[in-house]
Parts: sequence; structure tokens; C-alpha cells
Amino acid sequence: LFVGNDGIILNRVISNNPPLGILPSNNFDSSTYAWQYNNEGTLLFFSDGLLDAENINGEAFGIERLLNELKKPDLHLAIRLAVEQHLNGRPAHDDISLMSLKCCIN
Repeated sequence: LFVGNDGIILNRVISNNPPLGILPSNNFDSSTYAWQYNNEGTLLFFSDGLLDAENINGEAFGIERLLNELKKPDLHLAIRLAVEQHLNGRPAHDDISLMSLKCCIN
């Protein structure tokens, strides 16, 4: 996701490939996606483990909970804390990866 400083999603890229290491190298599509941003914002990369993280009731963290964090000032920290609160000390059943990159215009 590319999220503007106002918390609005300005671009969304959907993965078209299974996770790395699943397909043999001759079946893997290594084509790239190019996009130029025109607004300042944050580029968020995350694994499916983030959205799939289940609380004690078996409820996934999901996209709605992620979207609720987008307007907060420190986006990376807000998402991390929200997932930790959702898990409530319970270990995640899958790896959770989250990377944020602040994009500025000079």
C-alpha cells in the first residue's frame, strides 16, 4: 500500500505470485511493477501473516483493522501495536513481516 500523509490509500499493489520459494525458479514470474508517486506518504509492505494473525477467538487481524491504523502519525508503530494488542500475548501462527518506507518529495 502507498498511504498518503492524510491516511488515504493512494496506490495498492496486489501480489500475483505465491510466496518466494514455493515455485521452482523456471516457473517464477520475476517481472517488476513500476509506479511513480506524486504525493508524500508511506509505502507499506506486509506479509499475509499480518492480516491472518488470529486472536484467542480465532478472529483474523484483517484488512479493516489495518485500515483503522492508517491515519495515525507513526504508521509502522501503530500497526505493530495494533497487531500485538490483537494477539494479546498469543504467538502468531505464521510469520508476520511489516516494512514501511517514508517517501518524501524534495
